[in-house]
Amino acid sequence: MQEQLKPIFERRSVRDFTGEALSQEQLHTLLAAAMQAPSCRNKRKDCYLVLTNREEMCKILQVHPYASMLKSAGAAVIVCGEPFGGEENDYWVEDASACMENLLLAAQGLGLGAVWLGVYPLRDRVEGLRGLFHIPEGVTPMGIAAVGVPASTPEPIDRFREDKVHWERW
Repeated sequence: MQEQLKPIFERRSVRDFTGEALSQEQLHTLLAAAMQAPSCRNKRKDCYLVLTNREEMCKILQVHPYASMLKSAGAAVIVCGEPFGGEENDYWVEDASACMENLLLAAQGLGLGAVWLGVYPLRDRVEGLRGLFHIPEGVTPMGIAAVGVPASTPEPIDRFREDKVHWERW
């Protein structure tokens, strides 16, 4: 494996954290990496809510049934998008997803662990987060990244499957 691609091939969903806080520099790096993601027509409609206070992070457990790892994560980053306003080719979900993936890969590259907690399109989670954190109507939470110092890290898995690849024609 090429050294440059290690973060991609070694990234795993980490759900077990030490509780150690993340530095402002680490958070800035994660957010800068997220914002480097491609964006349809360069709309750049991604935005982020960063939670580092344990009490605030744990509020998410009220509206997300699979967020228990936030009890020990160093931070939660809610990746949001601003839908373009009814345009036929509104790719805000794809754009926000690309930002989330960049953030997850950056966490791996920094030696941190992270897991993507799905929010959109589940209305109860979207509206629950909107209510808890006063997210404005024009902004939609797409997902949450629980990030922190891993207490344990699952082994990498080779997920390549030749039977999923078609060359030239299906």
